[in-house]
Amino acid sequence: QIDELVKPPFSEKEKADIAFSIVNMMMNSLCDIAIKTALDQNIKTIGITGGVSYNIPITEMIQYQVKKAGLKLIVHNSVPNGDGGISIGQNAIIGYKLNS
Repeated sequence: QIDELVKPPFSEKEKADIAFSIVNMMMNSLCDIAIKTALDQNIKTIGITGGVSYNIPITEMIQYQVKKAGLKLIVHNSVPNGDGGISIGQNAIIGYKLNS
């Protein structure tokens, strides 16, 4: 029974373990999609932007998966992580499409 496995209240360590497991599962799933798409299209680089790129543990989870797949992860250097980075990425995509 699931009721026997999940019995609040949880300790702080249990809460941290649950949160980490959920985030790790989501990042692994999203990475799987990005990596499969990149490999299918012969793309060697995956990038992240937006607010999530502020989060060092999430960035490290993504970097681990991307590197394990033999691809390169690009992160911000001179572009802002948040909404500014998103708008620059959107402009890059539309610029590419307009020039193709």
